[in-house]
Amino acid sequence: MKTAIVTGTRHGVGRKTVNDLVDNGYKVIATSRNINNIKDLESENVKIEELDLTNFEQIKYFYEKYKDITLDLLVNNAAGGIDPTTLVNSNPESFTLAYSLNVSGPMYLTRLFVKNLQASENSTVIFISSFAGRYPYIGQASYCNSKKAVSGLSELFRLEYSGYGIKVTEICPASINTYKDQVKPIALESEDLSSAVLWISSMPKRCNINYVEIAPTYSKIFN
Repeated sequence: MKTAIVTGTRHGVGRKTVNDLVDNGYKVIATSRNINNIKDLESENVKIEELDLTNFEQIKYFYEKYKDITLDLLVNNAAGGIDPTTLVNSNPESFTLAYSLNVSGPMYLTRLFVKNLQASENSTVIFISSFAGRYPYIGQASYCNSKKAVSGLSELFRLEYSGYGIKVTEICPASINTYKDQVKPIALESEDLSSAVLWISSMPKRCNINYVEIAPTYSKIFN
């Protein structure tokens, strides 16, 4: 049975990815900053763990707990640090938080598990970035900048980890309907991303999917 780690599993993409991976024969270690938010995910094939990616000591503790596993898939999905303001009104603290959660934390987590990924016959690391990084907009300065950095992080890991036989993919989605009470008329659904994760992770070892950009169709506005 394959093993996956998925971060940010409280709701949306992370939660859907956990469920779909289990349905496809994975054992999953699901993480969240608050373990109380994911207790309902725990099952025979889902182990839940509290993991705050802004806390590097907690990341190290998490690694020490699972340092002997063979890891087939790591999905760096957790994200946040949204500070709804412009650059001229922003502050260093908001940038530090966004970078710790979206960039530094995933970097450290991915680096720690290199040998575990290398032990797999066909391992993949997936970074979930965002249109906010590729197509930045005014009003989310720290988030847009940190998500742009996720793209650079993914590219560098792909270059370095190719020498370890580990595949690395960046999935760049547009807006997603994460919350049931905040449904947008034109947006992706969580299953769109989880389906992409499953497809990427199923590719043969010889094949690395470097980058996937996913946007919604606009048919609804013409009907």
